[in-house]
Amino acid sequence: GEKMFPLSGPLSKVNRKLEMPVNSAVFSYAITLCWAAVHFFTVKYNLLPNSDISEISIIMSYLFYIILYYKVFRLYRDGKIRSVFRGAVVPVLATLGSLFILSGGLQSRLFVFYAAFCVLVVLLSFVYYGRHPASGQAENP
Repeated sequence: GEKMFPLSGPLSKVNRKLEMPVNSAVFSYAITLCWAAVHFFTVKYNLLPNSDISEISIIMSYLFYIILYYKVFRLYRDGKIRSVFRGAVVPVLATLGSLFILSGGLQSRLFVFYAAFCVLVVLLSFVYYGRHPASGQAENP
C-alpha cells in the first residue's frame, strides 16, 4: 500500500533515467551505515561481551515467530490444515526451538533494552498502520 511506510511517496518515486527509486536506495544505504556504526561501536567498546548486536535481532525474530506458529496451530484447530504433523507437531517443535534461542538471548545484560526497543518499533508500526491503512483496505473499526 501507498502508506504502509512513512514517507513512502518520496521513497518510491522512480528516477526515469535510472529506472529505479534513488531516494529509496539512499535511504536504505543510510540505514545500513547507521547499523554498521552501531555494530562497530558495540564491538569496539565491548558493549556485548562474547556476542554481537545481531544476536538480539535474531532472537527477537524467533520470539515473534511464536505468534506465527500459534496461527498455524489455530489453522489446524479450525480444520484449514488437516495434517496433525504440520498443524500441531511442527508448530510445537518450532515454538520449543524459539524458546531455546530466547533462553540464550536472555544471557545478554542488554537484552531487555533491545527487546523493549524492538517491541516499541512494532507497536509504533501498528499505530501508524492503523492511521494509514493500505490502499483499498477499510480502516479497522
